[in-house]
Amino acid sequence: KRIGHLTRATPYAFQRERCWFRARPKPPALSANGRDSGHALLGTHRRMAGSTQLFESIVAADRPAFVRQHRVQGHVVLPGTAWLDTLLACARSALRNDAVRVEDVVVQEAMLLDDDGAARVLQAVVEPAHGGGHAVTLCSQPATAGAGDAWITHVQARLVVDAGPMHAAIDLAALQQRLDKTVAPEDFYAGFERRGLDFGPGFRGIRRLQHGASAAGGATEALGEIELADDLATDGG
Repeated sequence: KRIGHLTRATPYAFQRERCWFRARPKPPALSANGRDSGHALLGTHRRMAGSTQLFESIVAADRPAFVRQHRVQGHVVLPGTAWLDTLLACARSALRNDAVRVEDVVVQEAMLLDDDGAARVLQAVVEPAHGGGHAVTLCSQPATAGAGDAWITHVQARLVVDAGPMHAAIDLAALQQRLDKTVAPEDFYAGFERRGLDFGPGFRGIRRLQHGASAAGGATEALGEIELADDLATDGG
């Protein structure tokens, strides 16, 4: 029968390597005083007394993760389409109706986000408007701001229930035949780059782009085939 024996480890450090990393500030957690809207940017529907409704979320260059892929003149900027999508989600939740319309949208100031991941608190304040519908204001401030610090108003709009008729169906085959000019997606995005707009892979979803004169003449129509990236579908809310 063989009996094992102990082996002495080397008494000196045989490998020394330090791995430093830059820790990003952890965004503050939102309280449970409300219910989740299911939308990444709309966030939590807060409990409020009275007719005012309040939604709140935390936004940063990596929250949602796709935001960092949208840069304007080198800065991370929340896309304009994100504002529109948030307004639609806000309308459906606040008005408790899937058939909604967003009107009179005014973008007052873009939201610039720091590369280091510093978070901002985003709020959507919804109030009944004169003449029907609801007025909504989207505003933000740094997550580290104090109670009396100022908020930046980014977007204002009006939310209404859409009781109008459904839009007529579009003959897609006829439209594709009429729009006889094409633009290569890489050329389309290169035009944005020349203007200082840098789109990451998640914002390059156009697979085919056609354009031409409208059926009524004069105006130009465009038709695009878009494929949503998997990470955007799961992270966008």
